[in-house]
Amino acid sequence: MNAAAETAASSSRQPRDVEWPGIALRVIVLLAAVAAGSVIGLRGLETPQPAPADADSFSAIRAAKFAQTILGDQPRPAGSQANAEAAQRLTEWLRARGLEVESAETKVRTAGREVTIRNVVARKTGAMPGPAIMLCAHIDSAPGSPGAGDDGFGVAVLLEAAAALGVGPWPGRDIILLFTDAEESGLLGARQFVSNHPWNAKVGTVINVDNRGNAGPSILYDLCGDSAEVLQSCSPALGPIVGSSLYAEIASRMPNSSDLSVFREAGMSGMNFALVGGHEHYHASTDTWSQANLSSLQHQGEIALEAMQALAMHRADTPKAEGRAIYQDFAGTMLAWWPARTGVTASFLCVGALGVAGLVVSRRNTVKPRDLAIGWVAALVRFIVAGLVTWSLLLGAEWAGMFGMAAAKLGMPDASLTDRYRAAFWPSHGPALIAVATLAGLGCSILAARPLLRNREPLCTFMGGWSTLAVFVAILSVVLPGASAPLLPIVLVTSLALVALTLVIEHKQKLAVLATLALGGFLAGLLFVPIEYLSWIGVGLSMPSFVAMRAAVLALVLLPALTPGVATAATR
Repeated sequence: MNAAAETAASSSRQPRDVEWPGIALRVIVLLAAVAAGSVIGLRGLETPQPAPADADSFSAIRAAKFAQTILGDQPRPAGSQANAEAAQRLTEWLRARGLEVESAETKVRTAGREVTIRNVVARKTGAMPGPAIMLCAHIDSAPGSPGAGDDGFGVAVLLEAAAALGVGPWPGRDIILLFTDAEESGLLGARQFVSNHPWNAKVGTVINVDNRGNAGPSILYDLCGDSAEVLQSCSPALGPIVGSSLYAEIASRMPNSSDLSVFREAGMSGMNFALVGGHEHYHASTDTWSQANLSSLQHQGEIALEAMQALAMHRADTPKAEGRAIYQDFAGTMLAWWPARTGVTASFLCVGALGVAGLVVSRRNTVKPRDLAIGWVAALVRFIVAGLVTWSLLLGAEWAGMFGMAAAKLGMPDASLTDRYRAAFWPSHGPALIAVATLAGLGCSILAARPLLRNREPLCTFMGGWSTLAVFVAILSVVLPGASAPLLPIVLVTSLALVALTLVIEHKQKLAVLATLALGGFLAGLLFVPIEYLSWIGVGLSMPSFVAMRAAVLALVLLPALTPGVATAATR
């Protein structure tokens, strides 16, 4: 064959789609995918309309009326007359529904004085053997707050459960309804129940309903004990639900606690549901029933009672999942969960698969091994720089008095501690401050890695970014397993896509690259935008390290889209 013929044959064999997509196309695809995922994810935070008072299922309208009648509209801190009267009305109301009721009074010292706390406990005996399922809420409120959201909503949920249980025989396990007192004074009522009440020994799983606000979706934000067994038993029966084990990692590092902390210490399994919307009413005089969002109560009541019924009807002799569960909702419609050890295995498999993909690419001589290594180093540089710069800027802003307790104390010397805390970490300029710090971190990370990526194959950056993210998730799955929940699905999908990319690298490279960006971007929007929204409401600026971690992860997600494209080895 002469030279002309060889050239023609080589040209005929040349793949048509081997060029790396241009940066404009990659950015457009990524942003469109993130936007689509974000819209769907945020819709998952919507709450249902409250059911009418004559509904056969949970009715927020009916439950709120029950709770308001019993609790009243005035503050009822532990030891107050209003608290004692509410406990008495509650006891009478429960007995009128045919439940077995006990009112346990105990004298305790709190805030330098002796007060009487009153737990009210009701039980419905069921036909199915096995440990009892206990619903828990507290009847006291913070001083000066009527406590409609905290925790009148929780009381309302339990009252609806009591009304339903009081009608006829109950086919499931025993149900215990625990209304604790003095939760706001140090979880004293829960401690008294665990220490002194004989029904404590019968409890298998606790469903605690307590709130840091009075609006927004009800969030499954914590599990304790045999959490894999709990979700195995009830997750298939749950309707639209918002939840992530990432929230549990955050909550464990905050100064707030709930009655579930006591049950955790006692070795019980349990679930914690809470609202965080409307946090400006938390422990405030405005936490009234007139301000309450009954749509949020409807969501909270539906989820809590679905969990109660599913757990109560679960046979004790069925095979049980063991250990800790990691869980993540998808657009508020489905709760996916997996054992923590499975998450460790899956994340390390992703790291291994991406490593093998890198070897395949280098063996084909598509990309030099040295260039792949530089791509991974560049990704690590971006990750570290984005996180450090974002964190440093937020700490500097706090030091400069733009937010924080020192700034609030200076600006509000006569305000209560709660009001100062709210002003310190939820200032009106807070979202803008987070955005500026994050964008600055991302910009610095791009500049820091730029010298390493000059004239490199874009595939190096592409694989380096996702591989570094996979390593980060693998480390999280061991050190902070709950924090890996929203990241592991992204890494799994992109790892599969990148492995597929190595198989078609010489045929449909552009399509494979864009598909990987679209899949990763869509999942990032679907999972992280709702988390971003809820984290501002729930955490604000109180955890700069959490904001920095989000910026570092974002740097890796954006890395493949923002690296300038050059022709690949296959085209030269």
